[in-house]
Amino acid sequence: MVWALLFVYLTGASGVSSVIAILDSAKLSINSDIGDKARRTELLALVSDAEKTTKQYVKTGEKTTKELIDLGERHDARSAEYQAVAERMRADAEAYQDRTVSHLFALKGKMTREEWTRAFPAEKAKPEQK
Repeated sequence: MVWALLFVYLTGASGVSSVIAILDSAKLSINSDIGDKARRTELLALVSDAEKTTKQYVKTGEKTTKELIDLGERHDARSAEYQAVAERMRADAEAYQDRTVSHLFALKGKMTREEWTRAFPAEKAKPEQK
């Protein structure tokens, strides 16, 4: 369990479910707001690619977490083995972030400002509590 928590901490995996929720919301917006079928299909394909990227990242993360658990169960596991897995985790997270940003900029380049704002509404600021 500690290794799974370590994975979440190092990769930010807890935010992955919110990424999927945001993409689901964007799909609903695109389906309801984009009248041109060709544009709608193109935009939905980009969102679908972003979802696939996210799901693949989760799958890779699960395998890496299993590796960490397996290392934790071995008495003879060495620091270098943990370091190798941690470096791969960081590289996977960085690659995922790069691909996600690419997907978002591809979408942004094909949507008007109004379409973008409806598909990806900004979070409302919460008033400060005293």
